[in-house]
Amino acid sequence: MSKFDPSKPFYYQLTTNNTDNTLSFDSSTKENDNVNKPPHYTQGSVECIEAMEAAYGRQAVIDFCMCNAFKYQWRFKHKNGKEDILKAQWYQNKMLELMNKK
Repeated sequence: MSKFDPSKPFYYQLTTNNTDNTLSFDSSTKENDNVNKPPHYTQGSVECIEAMEAAYGRQAVIDFCMCNAFKYQWRFKHKNGKEDILKAQWYQNKMLELMNKK
């Protein structure tokens, strides 16, 4: 078990022991990857952008990626600096991936 650091996100897992119905609690801190896989954009094993493609179609998500890349480039000097540039690159790469998808 990791030492708790209040400056980092806190994660926990509650599991049941099937033989005696006891609960065990495991906590840890994890480094988030806010560029490539932000935890707040995943529910279960489905990422938000995948759900968007299923709901609205590939072209809508391509357009969304283009606009988001623009947004992050627009604001990078005034908000998150390098992280915003990396997010812009992520959206540009995702846009190319979707454009090349058969």
